[in-house]
Amino acid sequence: MRVRVKVFGHLRRFLPDRAETATLELDAGTTVDGLIRSRSIPDEEVWVVTCNGARVEGAHVLHDGDEVCVFSPVGGG
Repeated sequence: MRVRVKVFGHLRRFLPDRAETATLELDAGTTVDGLIRSRSIPDEEVWVVTCNGARVEGAHVLHDGDEVCVFSPVGGG
């Protein structure tokens, strides 16, 4: 299945060519956690994940054509 993935800020280093957006080929039944692991993104660098605009947890099963956005923690003061 094909899933469109969008990352923000320093997370770009985990996508091909350091792109902000990439379409990835994943096995059917892949979860959000599986996607994160497949890109070697450390858990502590993931704050929120959305799928098709709704916040989802790691066990959420992805489907062909989904759009996943991965947000890192925001710091500052």
